Amino acid sequence: MQQDEISQTIISYVQQHQRPDLALIPEHLTQGILDLLIEDTKHMAEKALEHKPNAGRYVTLAVLLLRAQISGNKRVDVSESDLKKNISRYTQLIYLENLQRQGVIKNLAPEIGGHNILENSETMSFDLTELGKRLNKENLQSVPDFNQG
Repeated sequence: MQQDEISQTIISYVQQHQRPDLALIPEHLTQGILDLLIEDTKHMAEKALEHKPNAGRYVTLAVLLLRAQISGNKRVDVSESDLKKNISRYTQLIYLENLQRQGVIKNLAPEIGGHNILENSETMSFDLTELGKRLNKENLQSVPDFNQG
């Protein structure tokens, strides 16, 4: 998909959603849109290391659309600092949603909705599933012990 096609896909998804105000809440995302946004965050991290512009454009678009839906306005006024915080929070939430769909975590709290999705004040909590516990144990076992001499 071309970059402009991806932007249009996200915009169309929101417009055609039964509840446009909830369309970009992570639990309401289709797997395809979630995958696009996660891939975009990976590129965003890579590009940030290279100091290149236009990284994370689809996550930024999603956050701006989400802010517009929450406020009920087509025009969104947001400071650069607040936008960065919103993008950070949204990125965290889409990754948590993806882990939940993969069966790694469960009982994600608090429940995310339009009232709190971009609020950084709430700490997220979750439980590991049996799969999550096994993956965590495997990852801990693969970390070298540098304390042994």
